[in-house]
Amino acid sequence: MRRIAVAAAVVSLSLGVAGAVAGPGDDGTHHEEGQYGGVNPTGTPSPDAKLTRPPAHTLGWVGFAAKDGAGEVFFQAAQPFQLTQRVEGGAVIVTLDGLTKLTRNVRRPLDTRFFDAPIDRITARTVKKVRARKGRPGHPAGVEVRIAFRAGTPVSEGVVRTATEKDGLYYAYLTFAAAAPGPEPTATSGD
Repeated sequence: MRRIAVAAAVVSLSLGVAGAVAGPGDDGTHHEEGQYGGVNPTGTPSPDAKLTRPPAHTLGWVGFAAKDGAGEVFFQAAQPFQLTQRVEGGAVIVTLDGLTKLTRNVRRPLDTRFFDAPIDRITARTVKKVRARKGRPGHPAGVEVRIAFRAGTPVSEGVVRTATEKDGLYYAYLTFAAAAPGPEPTATSGD
């Protein structure tokens, strides 16, 4: 019985070593250290990136870039869509009219609090159609994005820019200004 256990251990160990010899990256799902398959800081896709076109009426990507203390959020879809904004508490709520679905990865929130920008977190979700009721307005089904700001940061709507980029996809960019530095503390004397 003990010989069978030892033989099984030797076989599994040798299979593990054989798998390790093949190395990551051979199956096309892993990258070598330092290799990046996403978008470069210039906004152009990496040559290694496998770009897929999002389905119709689907928000394909939510992105973020910190730029000199300011923050830029962008949205990508296969076709043009309308963007509206409103300030609600410590956040800007963005409604993307014309989009009704999210790709799988867009459902995950973006944690941007470690960047030098006023934005803390970005969360996208689909919303169902709500009929207007007495004293409450309705809205169509669509996609709603909540852009939360850091505590103490003035919250205001972003500057909108839209474009159909080289990849043939439609992008909407929202730029939020850097937080203005507060007044310098004054020294007090102990007299």
